[in-house]
Amino acid sequence: MKKTKFVLAIAAALTLSACADMKATPAPIVADGRIATADGMLADAVRFELNAMGVRGLTVTSANSEITLKGDVETGRDLARIAKAVQAVPGVRAVIPDINVKR
Repeated sequence: MKKTKFVLAIAAALTLSACADMKATPAPIVADGRIATADGMLADAVRFELNAMGVRGLTVTSANSEITLKGDVETGRDLARIAKAVQAVPGVRAVIPDINVKR
């Protein structure tokens, strides 16, 4: 009985000492000071793609790899072109367009 308690005490002490040596790894920070998350990086990739296409004025958010687009576009053809480009960004599971078509 005493031997079992001694072994358990040694095991607990070794476990706790190993935990003391652990260091927390800080989350990566992006240029504007936000903490980088998978959804944040995905939204940034979509913004980059839209910017490369010359699309301006849309708000991009991401949750669970689903991209929500908000804003206005000129035509339904523009909306289709934008949605197709966003869907092609690696990691995007779905595109949710909350977009007003002007004409």
